Amino acid sequence: MDIPRTVDDVTPAWLTEALQQKGTIRDTAVESFDSTELPGGAVGTIHRLDMRYSSSQSQGPESVIIKLPSADEAWRAFINRTGAYERETRFYAELVSSLNAQTTTVYHAEMNLTAGDHVLLLEDLQHLSAGDHILGLGEQEAGAAIRYLSALHSSWWNDRRLDSMPWLKRPGEATTYERMARIYAEGLECALERLSDWLPSGIEDIARKFVQAVPLLFQAVGGSPLTLTHGDFKLGNLFFSYDDKTVEVTAIDWQEVGAYRGPQTSLTSYVGASIRRKDGVSQTGYWRSTTRPF
Repeated sequence: MDIPRTVDDVTPAWLTEALQQKGTIRDTAVESFDSTELPGGAVGTIHRLDMRYSSSQSQGPESVIIKLPSADEAWRAFINRTGAYERETRFYAELVSSLNAQTTTVYHAEMNLTAGDHVLLLEDLQHLSAGDHILGLGEQEAGAAIRYLSALHSSWWNDRRLDSMPWLKRPGEATTYERMARIYAEGLECALERLSDWLPSGIEDIARKFVQAVPLLFQAVGGSPLTLTHGDFKLGNLFFSYDDKTVEVTAIDWQEVGAYRGPQTSLTSYVGASIRRKDGVSQTGYWRSTTRPF
């Protein structure tokens, strides 16, 4: 199959063939579709396609999500060099079926590394509740997300299969530890300049000392045992479903999928950026109670 470079290249015939490859549709064809661009495509484009089939009895999905590289050729070439498009395409094509954690159904995943073309046709999760960075997570949702990480990391903990996947992101490959320390130091100065009036006493000294520890921290997360990590496990990449007793999590956006020490990367960034602390509960106490299941 040819890979569409932009959503304008997508046709009903292409969608029909893509959906038929895995048996998503059988005795029908895509007759037409409406395309709506969605926000959040920082490195590429994301569109919802509302589908119409030739048979009114079709069991095909009412809508699908299509992810394509950026239409800007310079940006597209840069992201291709980082490996982000390849990682996500390979994840959905090669790994998702063996994952011990919920992610969106993949209908079609294809790439041409020589041309730098990639396409993903995915389940539309609009029936689920999306995470909200402003509101943060309540304790029930936070616990569900941490159980998700536990299932993901434990199923790939120190797994030799990771050695056969050179396309996974790994510590020290895209950037050196020293470069990360410089980025942190530069960002820190900007943050201190803008936020100094709101920071508690003593935080500035702690933050400056932390700069010296950054290379050691990045070196630590690269040590064994390694496991499969999401790489960008934040609230904006999580969807939640609810029933009477449980909350379930579905994670999207696997462009940073990699092999790292799991808790030190996914768990700390998630808890630090997404959990809504209860009033009257210390941050340390809430950290302990929320992460206990992990």
